[in-house]
Amino acid sequence: MAAAALITLAASGAASIAAPARAATTTPRAAVANGYRVPGELLGVAALAPANAWAVGYTGSFSNSKTLIVHWNGRKWLPVSSPKPLPGLLWGIAAASAKDIWAVGYSGTHVLVMHYNGSTWSRDTTVPAVSGELTAVTVSGGTVWATGGLNNPPVLAMRRTSAGWKVVKTPSVSGSLLGVAASGGSVWADGTVSTDATANLGDTLLHWNGSRFVQASFPLHGSDDNLWGLAAGPKGALFAVGDHHNASFSQFTPLSMEYSGGSWRKAAISAPANSTLNAVGFVPGGGAWAVGSAAAYKSTLTLRWTGSAWSKVASPNPYAGNNYGVAVAATSAKDAWLVGAGAKSAGNGALSTFILHWNGRSWS
Repeated sequence: MAAAALITLAASGAASIAAPARAATTTPRAAVANGYRVPGELLGVAALAPANAWAVGYTGSFSNSKTLIVHWNGRKWLPVSSPKPLPGLLWGIAAASAKDIWAVGYSGTHVLVMHYNGSTWSRDTTVPAVSGELTAVTVSGGTVWATGGLNNPPVLAMRRTSAGWKVVKTPSVSGSLLGVAASGGSVWADGTVSTDATANLGDTLLHWNGSRFVQASFPLHGSDDNLWGLAAGPKGALFAVGDHHNASFSQFTPLSMEYSGGSWRKAAISAPANSTLNAVGFVPGGGAWAVGSAAAYKSTLTLRWTGSAWSKVASPNPYAGNNYGVAVAATSAKDAWLVGAGAKSAGNGALSTFILHWNGRSWS
C-alpha cells in the first residue's frame, strides 16, 4: 500500500489526504543502504531482487515538496534525476516486472502516474486530468489499479487496461482509498472515509464486482478506525492493517485482518500499547511483514506473521524524536525493505527519510 503522511494526519484529525504540494526546497543526495536520509518522507517501496528495489515519496516538507524516486542497485540507494522531480509527491509504487513499474501520487491539484519501462521513468500523459490524488497502486494480469481521493465524493479508483485509463465507479463517500490489492481474480481497496455531514471517520473495505467497487463486509468496521494498508498474497490470500484512535489522536490500537477461505477474519496482534500499523506485505515463499509505529510515533514497529498472529520483531529507530514505517516489501525471507520517516525531536514537524533492511536475522 501505499500509506499516508501519518503524523500530519494525526495532528490535524483530517479524513482526507492533505492539500497538494507546490514546490521543493531540497535536493536529495546519494547514500548507502539504510543511510539514505533527506528532508521528506518515503511512502512506498517495491522490491524485485536483492540488487533491485525502488522507493518513492517526496523531498522538502509535506506542504512544499517535490517527487522523489530512489533506486537500490545492490550497493547504494540513488535518486533518479531524470525526469526532473515534479511539484507534489508519490504515495505508492508497484512492479509487474523489472521493465514495468508504476508509481502514483499527485502534482499540483491533479493525479500523477509515473511509469518505468526498464530504462527510464516518464509521466503517463494518457491519464485523465482528474482533480485529486492517487495513494495506492497495484498491477495484476496486465491491468493497473490505482486508488485515492478526490476533493469531493466519491472516493477515487482508476483502472488501466489495453484500452487506456478510466475512472471506475465507487461509493459516494468522502475520504481516501489508501490501499489496493488484486489476488485470485479479485480486486480490493481499503481506506478511511466519512459518510455523513458531521465528518465522522470510519474505515472502509471495497470489492470490485466486475463493473464497480462496492462495500464489502468485514469484522473491523467502526468509527475512528483507519485501514492504511492492504496486500495480496498467493492463492487469494490478503491482509489489511490499520488502527483505531481516540478523538484526540493520542491513543492508538493496531488493527489487522486476514482474508482466506472466502471471508475476512480478525488477526491477532502482539504489539506494544499505543501502536499503529501503516502497511503490510507478503514474503515470497511464505510469511508476511506489517510495519508502523509504537509509542505514539516515537518508535518503528515491525511485526512478522507467525501463521496465526502478528509477533513483534525488534527494529531500530533512526531518529531521536519520531520514527514510523510507512511501507514494506520483500524478495525473500532474507531480504526485505522498510521505508518511512522520522524527526530529530518529538513534535518536530521537520521530517526526514529513512530506509531499513532485513537480512534474515535483524533489521538495520
